[in-house]
Amino acid sequence: MNVRIAAAVFAILVCCCGCVKRLSPEEQLRRAQKFEHLLTRSVELLRKGDAASLAEAEAAVHLAKELRGSDPRVSDALGCIAWRRQQFSTAKTYFREAIHADSNYARAYAHYALALHREGAEQEAEAYFREAIARSPLDYRSRANFAVFLGTSGRLEEAAVETRKALVGAPTVEPWLEHNVAIFEKRQSREDLPSRPQSPDAEHRAGEHWASE
Repeated sequence: MNVRIAAAVFAILVCCCGCVKRLSPEEQLRRAQKFEHLLTRSVELLRKGDAASLAEAEAAVHLAKELRGSDPRVSDALGCIAWRRQQFSTAKTYFREAIHADSNYARAYAHYALALHREGAEQEAEAYFREAIARSPLDYRSRANFAVFLGTSGRLEEAAVETRKALVGAPTVEPWLEHNVAIFEKRQSREDLPSRPQSPDAEHRAGEHWASE
């Protein structure tokens, strides 16, 4: 009797497996495009910074998660949203999740480094910045974050060098990087400065960090 029951259960499972509909290539492409659109939209909303925009950004990322939850950019984006809400512990956890999801996703290392820097773990933060750059040398945003970290630590010559690398590695002209190079070089010569180093786009505006690319 037990053998018959087991056989019947097995037959049902086999039938159910056969009922699972595979996505067509067209549907796979549509979902992939929608996933990228949702992440891009979340960046745009995040840069607005207000509570309503953050809520909409979070909804976009959660929908993206349903389409491709294993993508490290999902956890990284949720971390950036949490950071903007000043939920720093939650943000750090998300950044760590992004690293675990894909150990080669460089941006998560830079974001995790910023979280460590905020906690005062300077040596560990530097190590994660270097991991980010090693994994993606052309990621000018991570390199720029590292340069600002070096500059705030008083390592102005190193900061200027890293900023110049970010400048020549950026795909378009980035005036804020030119601004940072000038600041670090002038500080080395002890000239008075009217401003401070800038970070990419919304990062500078919010005094925080963000970049999903």
